[in-house]
Amino acid sequence: MTGQDSGGRGSSDEGGKDSSDSGSGNGRGNGSGTAARGVSGPATGCAAPPLSAAVTDKDAEADAEMGTGTGTPVSRETRTGTGTDRKPFLYVVLCAAGIANDVGKLIRNAQQRTWRVGVIATPRGRECVDTAAIEALTGYPVRSAWRVPGEPRPLPPADAIAVAPATFNTINKWAQGIADTLALGILCEAHGFGTPTAALPYLNAAQAAHPAYAQSLARLRRMGVLLGDYVPHPPRTGGGRRRFRWEQALDLLAPVLERR
Repeated sequence: MTGQDSGGRGSSDEGGKDSSDSGSGNGRGNGSGTAARGVSGPATGCAAPPLSAAVTDKDAEADAEMGTGTGTPVSRETRTGTGTDRKPFLYVVLCAAGIANDVGKLIRNAQQRTWRVGVIATPRGRECVDTAAIEALTGYPVRSAWRVPGEPRPLPPADAIAVAPATFNTINKWAQGIADTLALGILCEAHGFGTPTAALPYLNAAQAAHPAYAQSLARLRRMGVLLGDYVPHPPRTGGGRRRFRWEQALDLLAPVLERR
């Protein structure tokens, strides 16, 4: 998908908490994904405990090719899809919310279903996770900003996209065609490319009551986006981490991909 690099540089994005993501911040993220941020600042309310990733072998040459420098346990065939059986590639678009640090659940589940995975985070979403651990798990850099002209593409084209968690801010911007971050730019172009896309909304009931939210969901459905069934949690209650079903994104995409 060429959409991952088609625009300029983003300038704003959401702040993230379990129940809210209405803040704003500087959208200039680290495009290479090589600098890890283990725990975010207090403004986001995102804590990022380390993802456990068992290292079985380290393909240093492949690390150099991808520019991750993380010593990942992913073979070159898995990274590039050049093996005998090419595995499909899933973009996980990660937004700023307290549960974002559980994204490893989705990544591992996808890998068990033979997906290769790359993560594109909103600039604030990036602060919610341990990027080095994600890169070690996927074998690809965590992206959050557009490439510099002439810089090689760090991710293969997407066969499908999973937006999880999909926050109030991202859902409304996406539906309106606002592409002020790399993540939103990819989502806005996915419709034109016909890339199967599933989104798992995560927000509180006060946000969901805003009329713009229902309108945004309706527009995304008309665009063919597959939406999860998470019921918004009450505000100021710490969120709904235990009820959030990461694997639902893969379940929603499976029937669509079987028909292609």
